[in-house]
Amino acid sequence: MSESPARNAQDYPAVSGRDIAALQDPRPTTIIGACGTHGDTCFATVIWVTPLSHNPPLIAFALRAKSRTMQLIQESKACSITTLPATDDAVKLAEYCGTTSGNIIDKASHVAHFTATTESGALVPVPEIAFSWTVCKVNDIQQAGDHLLVICNVEEAHIDCERDGKGQLVPHGMLLCVQHGTYAADRVL
Repeated sequence: MSESPARNAQDYPAVSGRDIAALQDPRPTTIIGACGTHGDTCFATVIWVTPLSHNPPLIAFALRAKSRTMQLIQESKACSITTLPATDDAVKLAEYCGTTSGNIIDKASHVAHFTATTESGALVPVPEIAFSWTVCKVNDIQQAGDHLLVICNVEEAHIDCERDGKGQLVPHGMLLCVQHGTYAADRVL
């Protein structure tokens, strides 16, 4: 590595508000799916998702409390978490699920999907276009500023790729990412 001139705090412009979250961009575009106990189904586009633990496998994501998907998650205590391939159809799906209110429109009737079942018997919807998907039991929901933080135990996980001779995943294709509202492909490593 070549050395660059020393920098100090004044060399970095200050950011605030939404720009603070953008410091972590680009991030994978994720679709969260949930089914209510009466069969209602909804999807939400989320980019604030992170693994928390290998054993047990835990994932957390943030979603607004007013979201129909969040209401169904709170009701069923289950959800799916899906990553998307970098395709035009995936961008359309992410935009639709991220800009259309499930409180007004039945999003599930416009999203090709299948259902999976949690160990407790709860159903979770998974978009057919998924690059990877997990079936999750919700462990905890906590207030996190203007969002709710959902902590999930992964009961089952699937990915559309092969394994090498050592059993390691051999990803293919491109993962759909978002940066400042613009979608782009990021090579899966």
